[in-house]
Amino acid sequence: MRDNNVDAVDPDAQGLVKLPSDVPQSQIERAEKVCGPNPTSGAQKVDIPDEVRNDPERQALQLKYWTCMRENGFKEPTPNADGSVVLKNSPEMMAAMKACRAEEKRLNERTKALQEQGDR
Repeated sequence: MRDNNVDAVDPDAQGLVKLPSDVPQSQIERAEKVCGPNPTSGAQKVDIPDEVRNDPERQALQLKYWTCMRENGFKEPTPNADGSVVLKNSPEMMAAMKACRAEEKRLNERTKALQEQGDR
């Protein structure tokens, strides 16, 4: 990730990976194409514009993705005081991510399309 301009820190003893909050999602996605997915599946803080975040179609896809994750054994962590969460790279999370790849792909495609519309 570092070789591709994403200043990720090494995982801690619990397997937690943190990415800086100022890294654009598009930069992370480019690095993931070379390196493989971030083991925390995007746990980094991502600043998504309100018009993207509030898109009804995107919200429906996000709900579908997280429902799939829970149905496949993922238990969401308790948020920190600032509302952020850090995902632990666990076998349960990895299994749920694998089971929900199609939902994640549709969510990411919608998010990307909305962000590209906003860039115009």
